[in-house]
Amino acid sequence: MLNTPRGRAVARRLGTGAALAIGLTMLGGVLGSATAGGGCDGVTGCGGGGGSVEQTGHTVTVQVSGTFVGGGSAGSPGSTTVSVPTPCWYTESFSGKEYADWIDSGKAAQDAHHHGDAPTEIYPGYEQHKNDADGHWYGGECISTSFGDDMDAFFKYSDAWFKDHGTVWVPAGGQPPTPPVPPTVLRDAALQAMKLPEPTFDWNPKANGGSSVVNLDTWFWLDDNIDNGNVTASAGGNTATVTADRQSVSFSAPTAGAVDCADGGTPWSPDAKSDCVLYYREASDGTPTTAAAHWGLSWTFNGAPQGALDPIDAQQTEDVGVFEVQTINRDPNS
Repeated sequence: MLNTPRGRAVARRLGTGAALAIGLTMLGGVLGSATAGGGCDGVTGCGGGGGSVEQTGHTVTVQVSGTFVGGGSAGSPGSTTVSVPTPCWYTESFSGKEYADWIDSGKAAQDAHHHGDAPTEIYPGYEQHKNDADGHWYGGECISTSFGDDMDAFFKYSDAWFKDHGTVWVPAGGQPPTPPVPPTVLRDAALQAMKLPEPTFDWNPKANGGSSVVNLDTWFWLDDNIDNGNVTASAGGNTATVTADRQSVSFSAPTAGAVDCADGGTPWSPDAKSDCVLYYREASDGTPTTAAAHWGLSWTFNGAPQGALDPIDAQQTEDVGVFEVQTINRDPNS
């Protein structure tokens, strides 16, 4: 394989001889006849294309839907499409005639000898296309961009992909199989489309146009008390779903400290009780008060749990006026 500087993509190519591009490494010869599918697992997904998946270049169009797409709310799912990179794909190589000429002329054997490679394994049934100058053979190619610096994961994925996706024959006007999208790429597409709802909130007392009072319990609670939602990204029969569950909400202000509220607070009423309160110590025309909703994330691939993801906060800040109640104390003995 290529030794590349950190940050530079590593590419692998499964051979179709002369079609190899500069800088790519050939990994042997033929893998045999094509299979559009393969087993479903956490490395390669569930086989090749199908459905409405559209591949353009090295990206695949993915359908994304769920209650938290575009800031959706519970019971009101949204949907969109996004383009995501796929680390492995099929690249056009020899036409049927070019390949047959390369094999039958003995040049394939000469090239293998010149490069010190094992004898070329011949595509089964290549004679059927020996006079076809319009259809082409397609070989596999993978690039590590989607895996960052995790080369072990990249090689594991590409090895499994090459094992299950052999060289394919595609007639003129046809399309090669759409490669599967890795579970983590689908997961990241769902994460990128996820927009957590802003924690809009209310408070009491709310006098004089919305102001609280110095040194008085000020209740806080969420207006739209949504506590869970999800986003699902689907492509080629595979799905990754990211689920968000609100763990708690905290309210804070510079002159009032902070309070954690597991349930998002209780709306004020004369008979209600709540510990979700702040005490403003100074009067002001508007004290910036922030609600921060703390969300825990987890994900599944084709329904199988994959574990927790890093938590995310969603915040909203409003100016809360605080006024001071004036009192007159009269000494009864004066």
